[in-house]
Amino acid sequence: MILRHRLFYLALLSKFDHDFVQLKIGSEGLGVISIFKPDLLRSVEAARIPVYTENEDGLIGITFDPEFVTNGFIYLLYSPPAESVNQLSRFKVVADKIDLPSEKVVLKYATQRSLCCHTGGSMRWDDKGNLYISVGDNSSPFASDGFDPIDEIPGREGFDAQRSAGNTNDLRGKILRIKPTADGGYTIPAGNLFPPGTAKTRPEILSMGHRNPYRIGVDPEKGWVLIGEVGPDAGADKPGRGPAGHDEFNVVTKPGNFGWPYFIADNKPYDYYNFQTKTSGPPFNPLKPENHSPNNTGLTELPPAQPASIWYTYNSGTSTAGKAFPGLTGNGQRTALGGPYYRFSGTGPKTRMPPHLSGKFLVGEFSRRWFDVLALDDSGRVSDVQPIFRGMTFKEPIDMAFGPEGNLYVLEYGEGWFAANAGGGLYQIEYSGSCLLPVNAIARSAKRQSRLNGGLVPGLTLTRGIKVPPGYTRVQAYRVDGALAWERKVSGDEARGTVFAPAGLAEGLFKIIFQL
Repeated sequence: MILRHRLFYLALLSKFDHDFVQLKIGSEGLGVISIFKPDLLRSVEAARIPVYTENEDGLIGITFDPEFVTNGFIYLLYSPPAESVNQLSRFKVVADKIDLPSEKVVLKYATQRSLCCHTGGSMRWDDKGNLYISVGDNSSPFASDGFDPIDEIPGREGFDAQRSAGNTNDLRGKILRIKPTADGGYTIPAGNLFPPGTAKTRPEILSMGHRNPYRIGVDPEKGWVLIGEVGPDAGADKPGRGPAGHDEFNVVTKPGNFGWPYFIADNKPYDYYNFQTKTSGPPFNPLKPENHSPNNTGLTELPPAQPASIWYTYNSGTSTAGKAFPGLTGNGQRTALGGPYYRFSGTGPKTRMPPHLSGKFLVGEFSRRWFDVLALDDSGRVSDVQPIFRGMTFKEPIDMAFGPEGNLYVLEYGEGWFAANAGGGLYQIEYSGSCLLPVNAIARSAKRQSRLNGGLVPGLTLTRGIKVPPGYTRVQAYRVDGALAWERKVSGDEARGTVFAPAGLAEGLFKIIFQL
């Protein structure tokens, strides 16, 4: 099946009929790893590995070694059935088969398995060979009314995220950064949150205070991490408890504490709540958070909380530092997905993603079924968010990656949840050869710069100067009715500057297309 959407082609590569999260989980308690073969247009089975499959555990993450072509190493994050841990293991791939006896256990962390939820499991690499791993808080959200799970009653440790996400001595509720070594171990890169040897801390932690960092992306040059953070369920603020639930997009430009379970969104504080007496205390202080839970094995005084870069609720649009981004609006269920960072290559097929996406992250929404392109400024703040693929229909996209040739691959979960899914599939998205790009525009009434993204934006008047991104050779302007207003070939010098519309052209609203 191939669907065309103006600028991109969507091709179905493979359909699935199992419940899966990144990797398929069979009902017999085996994680099934498949390899899609483009030349055969089908998947072949690479391995079946025993896993614990209750709640959200199982085979939860996969990544290739950066030198996979020469060393054949693949890393799996999974839940072994005989031990209450999740573990990262390295395997060798030989002739499309994973050699299970080659397993090297790289890292383990303890989990509780009596209650659901939040495993994380996303993994990315940077250019220095560092591996970034997202780990959820492994805490039940179902007894705290959608607010902060900080139940300190003895025997209810699984309802207390202070023991995991808020604990400096625990790897859950964290983004980890390690450097795998040739012998199957790992070292600690310089610059993590806690230096090795610091009492009551773990040196693997890059950032803490995460609830469910389900999918992440990494700028491989800078080491910046873009996190899609799935938030709690409270539908509204409640006095004595705290704010409504929010999903977040967080950007980690340096080690830090992102606040959970004490804060959400732009550091909106929860109130301390005693689950035994059902009484409330004062709100937590984001400048000096402290963890006094009896289940805490780490430091009492925590690093200051960092606000989210973007946050949104069930019933509102998206905001960041008071700024709304139209690409991220919507209502209803929410499941933020961090996504891959794109680097355009000068070589490759014409179907590779275009150069104007280079240096940006692709992010998504599992529940609302959309994708956006997210740009950061030089300090790591969100500078722009623009919708993409809006003419395509997705069935709960759950993961995405850019291939080495520059095409995009999207994994769909399908319509069901914790069920067999005939609707799941792997899709390839190709660029069709022309692109609608953000261009400089002026809103006449506001007299300020704004942006277009290939759509007709009411109220904006395009002035004569059009900034042309490097590499494009032709610019076209279409009127609202679809008629071509003007076009011109771009010279080499102009390709790095501004092209002007013909003199005497009446001002109006235009759709701008650049072509390679």
